[in-house]
Amino acid sequence: MRISGIALAAILLASCDSSAGDENEIRMSDDEGNESIVTSSTAAVVLPDGFSIYPGAAIESTTTMSGADGEGQLIIMTSSASPEDVLAHFREQAETAGYEIDMEMSTGKAHVIAGKRADGEMFTVNASAAEGDTTAMLIIGKEGSN
Repeated sequence: MRISGIALAAILLASCDSSAGDENEIRMSDDEGNESIVTSSTAAVVLPDGFSIYPGAAIESTTTMSGADGEGQLIIMTSSASPEDVLAHFREQAETAGYEIDMEMSTGKAHVIAGKRADGEMFTVNASAAEGDTTAMLIIGKEGSN
């Protein structure tokens, strides 16, 4: 259930107005005293080795999640490139960094790929076209030991 709370907090924070580098934060604790922190801002994005933002993409928001269930980032970006080009960019980076693509799906204008590395690091990219632009959401992180 904690994963659901963290995911909900991440989505809520991602929709917050984080203009001018403002930062928003939500802290949650469970009955066992485990604390989860979700932070959202438009500050500089720091990605794992081998990953970079799609060239020329504008960062709309970044959300960092950390807690007993794991840690990771949610980055929302927009680009004039096609969803297919954005996915190809992240696929190449993921495969080079040792991720195995284990899910790929396309439905209409929405395209998703996801993968996992042997050390448990996971990523998902969702790219969709709307009004001439592509909005992409990159989620990258690792599950905790719980």
